[in-house]
Amino acid sequence: MKNLSAKKVLILGYGREGKSTHKFLSKYFPDVKISVADEQELSPTPLGVENKYTGKDYLKHLSEFELVIKSPGIPTRLPEIQKYLKENGKITSHMNLFFENYSGVAIGVTGSKGKSTTSSLIHTILKEKYDDVRFGGNIGLPALDLINDSNDSTIFVLELSSFQLEYILYSPHIAVLLDIFPGHLDVHPSFEDYVAAKRNILTFQKKEDFMIYNPKHSEVDKFISESQATKYTYSSEDQSTNCFIKDENIYFKNEEGEISIMPVKSIPLIGHGNLENTLAAVLVLNLLGVSKKQIQKGIANFKPLEHRLEFVAEKNGVRYYDDSIASVPEAAIHAIQALGNKVETLIAGGHNRNQDLKKLVKTTAQSQIKNLILFPETGKLMEKEMKKERTDISTYHVNSMKEAVLRASEVSSPGTICLLSPGSPSFGLFKNFEDRGAQFKEEVKKLS
Repeated sequence: MKNLSAKKVLILGYGREGKSTHKFLSKYFPDVKISVADEQELSPTPLGVENKYTGKDYLKHLSEFELVIKSPGIPTRLPEIQKYLKENGKITSHMNLFFENYSGVAIGVTGSKGKSTTSSLIHTILKEKYDDVRFGGNIGLPALDLINDSNDSTIFVLELSSFQLEYILYSPHIAVLLDIFPGHLDVHPSFEDYVAAKRNILTFQKKEDFMIYNPKHSEVDKFISESQATKYTYSSEDQSTNCFIKDENIYFKNEEGEISIMPVKSIPLIGHGNLENTLAAVLVLNLLGVSKKQIQKGIANFKPLEHRLEFVAEKNGVRYYDDSIASVPEAAIHAIQALGNKVETLIAGGHNRNQDLKKLVKTTAQSQIKNLILFPETGKLMEKEMKKERTDISTYHVNSMKEAVLRASEVSSPGTICLLSPGSPSFGLFKNFEDRGAQFKEEVKKLS
């Protein structure tokens, strides 16, 4: 383990990563004095904690610490944090501790949509070839929970959020950068700050590292030259890339020529976005020597993740799909396009992050959707924009998932699809997107 020079440390934020950081420090750096700070009350006080700061004044003691390990959910722009930084305070993160102390090969996946599916797919298929493959980060276990007993043959597959990348001082050996569009703008000061955080996945790469991206993704292509790594590209629309679609087959291309991997129809994932995710995964797998047969088997047996274009049930001839993960408009657009003209009812709306809803409304207006069931707060904004596009869509405002599903069952026709794809965050009516999706599935299953 790398020596930790600070002897007095504050863990700022005591959620899943904060608890994992505490466990890691206690095990590997027992002489470090650990305090914790969290806006929520912590009861009982965590074992081995020197001081606990909670409530509205939880940020008032930052200056007392040599090092602050900030959890990803706490905005850097908070005045107390900015003051601490101006006074030469040192802030690091859970992910920095991971990269400073792990052994093995790290694969990092980020982007605005698709990172969970892509990283899960990579992890699942790597297990066809390698014995010690570990998966975590923004999904699954926190990264420091994975580090115990790792060695040079260990492979880590990490989903990395913008918050986890914000203060990162290291880049993974293989970085996968998916498409970037506006997200989390209630936490990041601007879209530019959000992009800058994502960009850190490649900032510290070296020539012996690898960068995987789609040159058709305009935001990514603006800064990809900053990476010193060897670059591999993918695109379902460009056969000049290293992984592409030709004659309805996935192809991988290297200096030896083109290799047909498998038919597109064998991919058990819905939609164009998931096709792109699969191409990115295939590049990683080829770089790590996974055979064609292992890739085919792994993809064919891959189980789509929960709340991601997940088929729930068919009730009275209506098929219900859970895409609760869609917390940005672009994700909902992907879902509508993936399921096609059979979508008659869309359940959408949620917390207002000041995202531009116009493209989502236009996509909805140009589809066969006839019913919009809308949650606050963005539901009213969507209805206002929809009136400019189409006047024949019926809109219904609801305040619970039970109400939404019952209304959907009343207005949806047999042979059509009801899609939950909110295009907005879940906060307000729901704990998180998992809670929102779980409530949807529960209410659908109650339908007679």
